[in-house]
Amino acid sequence: MTEKIPIIDYVLVYEWEPGSIDPYAEQRLRFLRDVENTGLRVDHRFAGEKGLTAGPAAKYQIVKIYAPFELLSWTAERMKLKMPLAEVIELKMAGCFQRFMSHFKTETVVNHISAHYEHEKRHLFKGIENEEAFFRPALRSLIVHYILTNIPIENGHEDVEDYVKPNLHVVKDIKYVALERIWNPNRLFYNMDWFGFVAIIYFNITILKKLWFIVPVILVDKFSPSINCYNASSKLDESFRKYNYNEICSSPDLISGMVESSVKILSVHSGDFFTIIQSALDNDATPWFGLIVCLWGTIFLELWKRINAKLVYGWDVENFENDEPTRPEFYGTSPDPVTGDDEPYYPGTLRRTKMLLSLLVGMLMVFAVISSVVAVVIYKTWIRIRVKTSNSFVSFLLTTVGASFLNVVSIIILGKLYHIIAVKMTDWENYRTQTNYNDALILKLFAFHFANSYSSLFYIAFLRKNNQKFFQMIGLPDFEDNCGDLNNCVSELSVQVLILMIFKLCPKFLTDIFSLPSQKQMTLSSVDDFIIKEHLKPDLGDFTLGEYTEKVIQYGYQMLFSISFPLAPLLFFITILFDIHVDAKRLLWMYKRPVAFMAQDIGHWLTVLDLINGVAIVTNACLIAFNTEFGRERPFYEQLIILIVIEHLVFVVRVLLSNMIPDVPQHIQLAMRREKYQVTTKMKGYPSSLHRFR
Repeated sequence: MTEKIPIIDYVLVYEWEPGSIDPYAEQRLRFLRDVENTGLRVDHRFAGEKGLTAGPAAKYQIVKIYAPFELLSWTAERMKLKMPLAEVIELKMAGCFQRFMSHFKTETVVNHISAHYEHEKRHLFKGIENEEAFFRPALRSLIVHYILTNIPIENGHEDVEDYVKPNLHVVKDIKYVALERIWNPNRLFYNMDWFGFVAIIYFNITILKKLWFIVPVILVDKFSPSINCYNASSKLDESFRKYNYNEICSSPDLISGMVESSVKILSVHSGDFFTIIQSALDNDATPWFGLIVCLWGTIFLELWKRINAKLVYGWDVENFENDEPTRPEFYGTSPDPVTGDDEPYYPGTLRRTKMLLSLLVGMLMVFAVISSVVAVVIYKTWIRIRVKTSNSFVSFLLTTVGASFLNVVSIIILGKLYHIIAVKMTDWENYRTQTNYNDALILKLFAFHFANSYSSLFYIAFLRKNNQKFFQMIGLPDFEDNCGDLNNCVSELSVQVLILMIFKLCPKFLTDIFSLPSQKQMTLSSVDDFIIKEHLKPDLGDFTLGEYTEKVIQYGYQMLFSISFPLAPLLFFITILFDIHVDAKRLLWMYKRPVAFMAQDIGHWLTVLDLINGVAIVTNACLIAFNTEFGRERPFYEQLIILIVIEHLVFVVRVLLSNMIPDVPQHIQLAMRREKYQVTTKMKGYPSSLHRFR
C-alpha cells in the first residue's frame, strides 16, 4: 500500500547558493524552530539535492510546511471561523393548512446553517469524519498564514522578519487548472461578484445612453437652426453680434436683412462633424436623461447591497469584523489600561494626532493637483493665443486634446506618488485590524483621487466661464479661457471625459497585456520544480485595492458628468469586460497564489459610491441649470429655481427608493433567523421536542 502524500499547506522559499555565506542563517533557523514549536511540521530542503531541481534554480531553498488537523482545529476556534453544521434541523409546519400554503411560497428558503467552530464540539460540523478534507485548501493556507504571522519576533529576529516574511508564499494547488474550467478567461461574462455586477448594470444604462446620443445625430434637421446660429455667431462681424442672439436665431429674415453675405455661412456644412456632435450632446432631452442617471445610481447601489447580503450569508462572514483577529503589524505602546494585561494597547489620541498630520499631507498633495490644473489651463490658453492656424482640427488637437493629455499625465504621476505616501501614512497610524486599516487607506486614496481625477472636469463645467479675473491675479491680463461664443462648455467637457477615460487606463492595460505569459503550462518533473516556477512569479500586492480604485474612479466619471458624454458608459462597459478577461489570466497564470483573506463587505468603497451618487445629483443639477441648452440662456433666478427643484426632487426620490428597496432580501433575513435559532438549540444540546417554528 503506497504511503499517502501529506498536503503542503504553505511554502517558504529563499535564495542561497552553496558555498556562500548566509548572513541570515542563524536568525532563519531560530525562526524555523519557532515555527516547529507551534506544532507545524517543517520540511527544509535544498532544491539542488539529488533528484531535485538543478541548474539556475538550484540556488533556492524550499521550506514546506504541513499543518496537522489538531493544530488547524484549535487555531480555527481561536480565529472564530464559522463552519457548516452536520445536520440541519427541519422546521416542519404543523397542520394541513400550513402544508397547503407552503406550495404557494414565493421566497426561496436558504438551507445553509453554520456556527462558530469549536474544537471540543467538532463532531457537530459537516464533513468532520474526513479530517484531511474538512478545511478546504484556501482555508488551510489562511490558518497557517495566521499562525506564521503571529509568531512573536523576539530580539535577534528583526532581520528574519525583514527577509523571510516578504518571501512568504502559498503554493498553488495543483488542481488550480480546474479553476479555469469554472472561471474560464475565454468566456464573455464571469462570476466576479462586484465587477461583474457593475458590468451588467452598466450594459443596461449604456443602451439607454446610446439611444439618447444617436437619435439626435440622425435627426440633424431638428438641430440645424442651432448649428446655423452657432456658425453665424462665430463668424459674423461685431455689428451682427450686437443684436440679441435668441432673436437672430428665431428669425432668419432678420439675419438675411442685416448681412446679405451671411446666407452662405448660415448653411449647414456636411463636414461640420464637431458641431453636429455638440448639438447631439446637448438637446432638449438632456435634463430628463440627467434625472434618470442620478436615480439609476441609487438603484444600482441598493441592488448591490442586496447582493452583498447574499454573499455575506453564503460565505459566513456576517460577524467577521466583530471577531476579526489583530493585524501582525499592530503594536502597542503600553499595557491595556483596563485589564493590565500585556495585550498591545495603542492610545486613540496618538492615532488621531497622526491622522491629523496625514490630513495635512493630503491637503498639500491636493494643492499640487490644483497647481497642475492651473498649469494645464495656462498652457491651453497660451497655445490658443500664440499659435495661429487656419486648420480647425489642428487647433483642436493642440488645445483641447493636448491639454487633456497633459492633464492625464499629471493625474497618473501624482496618483502614483500619493499612493506611496498614503500607504506609509496609514502604516504609521497603526490600526489594530485589517478592516480598519483598509478603510483608512480607502478614504485617503479616494479623497485625493477625487481631486486629482475630477478637478479639471469641475473647472471646465463650472469655473471656465468667468476666469479673466483669475488670470489678472496671477499676472496674465491678456489671457482668458472661455467656452466659445456660445459660452457652452458641454462639448469641451465631453472631450475631456473621453480622453481621461481612455488615456488614464492605457498604462494599466498595456502593462497587463505585455506582462501576460506566452505559455500556460511548462514541463514540470517534480513538485519542487512547480514550487520554484511559482516562486519566480511576482506577488499579487495590492491588486484588489488598485482594481477597486480604478473602477470607482470610472464610476465617478459616469455619474458626476453623465449628461456631458452619453457614450461614456458604453466605453466603460467595454473596458470593464476587457479588464475582467485580462485579470482572469493574471490571477490564474501570472501571479503567485494569494492568501484567501476574509472580508465582511467591500469596506468604505460602499461609502465612497454613496458619496459619489450624492455629489452627482448636485453636479448634474448644476449642469442642467447653468450649462445645458435647457437653462443656459435663462435669467439667473430661473436657473437657481431649476437647480433647487431638480436637486430636491432627486434627493426625495432617492430617499424613497432607499427605503423601498430593503438592503437584505427577505429570504436571507429568514435564513439568518433560522440559523440563529437552530445553532442555539444544536450547540446547547436542547432536545428536538423544543424545536418549533418562530
